Amino acid sequence: MTEGLFGYPDVGRTGLAHSLLAWARCVVWAEQVGATMLAPHWFRFRVGPIIRNERDKRNYYVDFHHSTQVSGLRREYLLATSKRVYAELDLPDRGNGNWRNTVVIFRNAEAVNERKFFHLIQGHHELVRDRLVSITTDKVLTGVHVEPHVAIHVRRGDFKEPKTEDLDEVATNARLPIEWYEKTFLKLRSQIESNFKTIIYSDGSDDEIAELLKYKNVERSKSQSAITDLISMSNAAVIVASVSGFSQWGSYLGNVPCISYPGQSLFSYLKSSPTEIEVSIESAIPKEFIIDVNSRLNLR
Repeated sequence: MTEGLFGYPDVGRTGLAHSLLAWARCVVWAEQVGATMLAPHWFRFRVGPIIRNERDKRNYYVDFHHSTQVSGLRREYLLATSKRVYAELDLPDRGNGNWRNTVVIFRNAEAVNERKFFHLIQGHHELVRDRLVSITTDKVLTGVHVEPHVAIHVRRGDFKEPKTEDLDEVATNARLPIEWYEKTFLKLRSQIESNFKTIIYSDGSDDEIAELLKYKNVERSKSQSAITDLISMSNAAVIVASVSGFSQWGSYLGNVPCISYPGQSLFSYLKSSPTEIEVSIESAIPKEFIIDVNSRLNLR
């Protein structure tokens, strides 16, 4: 362990997927250099989910505990008295100067956070997942779906409704047509075992996802906790993804193959990633992808 060198993730006030990236970058770096990690301040008041009456109010402080991370008065003392450097500007390593009594702060970017920083946690999904589970409360973990299944992530909430012809130009924060989810699901169902369970993970109402819930062996996640849904999605055999970092994190944590809307790939900017394909309403799902999904479902 590098004595006197600390890492602190400033997770901010955004949603879970966006917030987690600063935390995960800190986890990976601290493990690599032997630094001590300070627990993030998960308590952040968020008025948006209340105004929009979202299922998940984003009160992440009730979902996490500090585990082995430094917290409480000790954390506050270190943050107040130590030298501060910012990971985005001056990231220390083992042989880079005297970093005694130094806190390295990891911050999220306000825009294109994943494109700027996600590559820094590539290849470390097992470490990040283990640490995430270790700080998640037992109450939250009891709701996690552990069996392989088909996950469909339908993002609604604060996402905007673009015109279909504009979707190829929208990078993030856009709703996808419910018809695309339905057609993609039906293609999967026609090519893999018929009794597989499908779970819809969504912040939308039952009415908004009714076209999916009408099918046999399809149910929506019963959890109202984002972290429960995220870990459950990481146990899936395949993810039908939204244009959301939440889908990206579910795929990353479990190395789960995913299906994305055309032009909305989650991992196209990375050198390597979980298996990902783009499928339109009209196009077929490649045979090789179906073989992979079937092998994962048959692990039950």
